[in-house]
Amino acid sequence: MRIFLGIKLSEETRNVIADQLADLKADYADANWTPVENYHITLEFFGSFPQYKPILPILEEVAFESQPFDMMTLSGGIFIDDKLTLYIDFYKSKEIEDLVRNVREKLAIDNKFKYIPHVTVGKARKPSKQQYFLIKKKFERLKFEHNFLVSEVTLFESIPAGKRHIFEELASFKLGA
Repeated sequence: MRIFLGIKLSEETRNVIADQLADLKADYADANWTPVENYHITLEFFGSFPQYKPILPILEEVAFESQPFDMMTLSGGIFIDDKLTLYIDFYKSKEIEDLVRNVREKLAIDNKFKYIPHVTVGKARKPSKQQYFLIKKKFERLKFEHNFLVSEVTLFESIPAGKRHIFEELASFKLGA
């Protein structure tokens, strides 16, 4: 069982992002675009866990100690390695950074990577240099202007389904409740 803690995006937020990506998706139909219903912000990926129930009280405690906070989209970006990963990132806030740090501390997770809140919206094979710069230019021109309140976090299971994953909700935790 592969699990992660994340922020489930509202239908409105997912649709705002999808609407902004519509032209890019049409231009790059061969990319592996993330289904809109799978848009989420990962807070911490835990990896394989045979049983998730023992960590539920810890996650509930972390959520209780955190207050609801606002998130706002920042921009589109691309990571490149053996493939392209297209993402929408969000402004960082003290609240989200404290939440992630608290999860890592209470579950003794040694994750040296700096946390960057983002939604992966697609993946594509590594293009030529010219194609890469064209995609990057088009993607960076998009304006993602949306904010929303985060009042709960969700524990998800990631279930492989071919080239995609299905995300099943295992438990949700109200912030500050």
